[in-house]
Amino acid sequence: MAVGTVYLKGTAGVVTWDSDGKADEGVTAYVLTANREFIETTSIDDGDWRTFTPGRLDWTATVDTVNANPDFTTVGGTAASLTLGDGVTSFVFNKAICSDMSINHEANDVNRTTYTFVNGGASFA
Repeated sequence: MAVGTVYLKGTAGVVTWDSDGKADEGVTAYVLTANREFIETTSIDDGDWRTFTPGRLDWTATVDTVNANPDFTTVGGTAASLTLGDGVTSFVFNKAICSDMSINHEANDVNRTTYTFVNGGASFA
């Protein structure tokens, strides 16, 4: 099995938590990693060359936000929708699951919160 991977980076977006439906997290940076596995379908009759067919997709997004009041209850399966962009193109993920969160408290009481999201199914729009 082979895997194809695409990395996208950007500096704009919004996290909307399903629990309250508010677009309350302004994204300051993100890295989106999309993967597709390829399944080998070579048969003995194919000769010397291997053949593959596209398999399943998955993605992971690491999202940096500036958040005055981070909520630790969002970790461990809380669903959200993500809108990630680069100023020209936006990607909308209707179902993202928060799997990790870290907080970096900086000067002037600014909390930078980093969330890691994984795909919650066929959610790319």
